[in-house]
Amino acid sequence: MSTSTSAPASPSHSATAWLRLEHWLPWLVLAVSLSITWQLWRDAKQNAVQELHSSFNFHAHEAGNLVKQRMLAYEQVLRGVDGLFASSKSVARKEFRDFVRTLHLEKNFPGIQGVSFALVVPAAMKGKHIAAVRKEGFSEYAIKPEGEREIYAPVLYIEPFGGRNLRVPGFDNYSNPERRAVVDMARDSGGAVISGKIKLIQETDKNIQAG
Repeated sequence: MSTSTSAPASPSHSATAWLRLEHWLPWLVLAVSLSITWQLWRDAKQNAVQELHSSFNFHAHEAGNLVKQRMLAYEQVLRGVDGLFASSKSVARKEFRDFVRTLHLEKNFPGIQGVSFALVVPAAMKGKHIAAVRKEGFSEYAIKPEGEREIYAPVLYIEPFGGRNLRVPGFDNYSNPERRAVVDMARDSGGAVISGKIKLIQETDKNIQAG
């Protein structure tokens, strides 16, 4: 009599594959989930950046328009002063003061610190000019800064006439190259001209603002 034995049956190929898939399935799901999450995060980030850029551009455009509108309003103030002098052979100090007061600068044009009028004075007329202004009651009036120049453009009137603006009368706009350049441009063009950044005569050593 002969006997025979057989080895235990091994799992089928499909069963082995399923066991492997069952082992790796959680990792596969995690990888897919992370990939989808990353893609959604990237899309959300791009949308947020685009919205931020759009919002910035909108507000920058609006700010630019507001500045432009404000400057056009200031230009109209200058046009009004121009009209005042064009309609009269000589504008007295009181006339200038009354005109500027009707503008209500503090309420309607809060960015304007003062409206002034500068007179062109040739060197030969300097002494006569100073004497005439002092005769009006401004005994300490002088053209400043001191020095001999061929021509001067001192501030004769400024309103409101008080506070820091009291430092301005007599200041010679022609003493500063940048100021002189814009004064000449405005004179020659008949239009309003904006200077570069300057320090106003009204400013002291504290809380200095650019003009």
